[in-house]
Amino acid sequence: MCELSMCVCLASFTILVYNYVLTFEQELGVIWMSQWTITKMFFVLTRYIPFINMALIMYHLFSPNLHGHACFVVYQGTIWMFVIGLLIAEGILTLRTWAIWGRTHPRLNVILPIVFAIFGISEFSMMVVFARSMIVVPSVPVLLPSCLITGRTHAIVICWTILMVYDALMLVIMVTQGLKNFPLEGNSRLLKVVKRDGIIYYCYIFALSVLNIVIVLTQPADLLFLFAPLECVIHSVLTAQIIFHIRAEAGEWSMEPRLPVK
Repeated sequence: MCELSMCVCLASFTILVYNYVLTFEQELGVIWMSQWTITKMFFVLTRYIPFINMALIMYHLFSPNLHGHACFVVYQGTIWMFVIGLLIAEGILTLRTWAIWGRTHPRLNVILPIVFAIFGISEFSMMVVFARSMIVVPSVPVLLPSCLITGRTHAIVICWTILMVYDALMLVIMVTQGLKNFPLEGNSRLLKVVKRDGIIYYCYIFALSVLNIVIVLTQPADLLFLFAPLECVIHSVLTAQIIFHIRAEAGEWSMEPRLPVK
C-alpha cells in the first residue's frame, strides 16, 4: 500500500514539474511582465504552493528517520498547504465565473460570494476537526514511510464531499448560463475558451473528489490521502492553464475579460 502512495506522489510531482517547464515561458509574459495585483498574487500562490506541498509529502514518504512530533509537524504542514492552495485555486476560478456571468446576471454578484464563503468556512472547519484528531502511528521500521497518521476519517469524507458539491454547483452554473447565452456569444472565441476550460476544470476536480471519497471509505488508513497530491497538482495546473488561455485570448492580464454583450 505504501508503494502505491509513493507512486502516486511521484507521478503527481512529475506532472507538476512537466507542466511548469512547458508553461514557464507563458508565465514570464503573463505574470512577471505585468503589474502586481491581488489576482496576480493569488495566482503566484496557487502556482508555487504545490511545490512546497509536494516537497513535504515526499519528505514524509521517503524519510527513514521521521518519527513522533516531527512526523506530526510535517503532516500538519502538508494538510494546511493543501487547504490554502485549494481555497485560493477555487477562489480564482469562482472569480472567473463571476467575471463571465456576473455582469449579465446580478443575482450571481450576491450568490457566488455567499456560496464561496460557506464552502471555504466549511472546508477549513472540517480540516481543523481532522487535524486536532491526528495520531502518529509508527510504521514497521524497515518500511517507508517511517510513520503514519490516522484521525477522524468522517471529517475527511465531509471535506471531499463539500468540495465535490461546490464544484458540481459551479459546473451547473457554467453549463446553464452558457446554454442561456449561446445565441448571444456569436463568434466570441474568448467566451468559448473560458466555457471549455471551466467545464473541463470542474469535471476533473469533481471526479477526483468522488475518487477520494471512495478511497477514504473503502481503503485502510495508510491510503487516507492517496490521491490528495494529485488533486493538489491538478488544481494548480488547471488554474494556471485557464489564466494563460484567458490572457492569450483577451490580450491582457485580467480576470474580467471584455466579452461582447448585446
